Amino acid sequence: MFVGGSCTRDPFGTILCEAWKVDNLACDTIMAAFMSQMTSECERAQIQPPSLAEVLESLPLAINSAGYPDVDLDGMIRQMRRAVPDML
Repeated sequence: MFVGGSCTRDPFGTILCEAWKVDNLACDTIMAAFMSQMTSECERAQIQPPSLAEVLESLPLAINSAGYPDVDLDGMIRQMRRAVPDML
């Protein structure tokens, strides 16, 4: 979305970046909660939920990296790829 001369991103990406700045391990909990709720809703709607790998692959599209230059996006994704499966 283009607003006021800047490119904004998905609120979920913003939440993850803000959490990363405070406590990067919180991102694992946030992603696990998101995946759990999304899976429940997809099952209720009788549609196939995306896998964690698919969600993590698309995550860079949800993050305004210019707005969060100190966030290690690749590191965030690696960390969640390792930790989140054990939380589901």
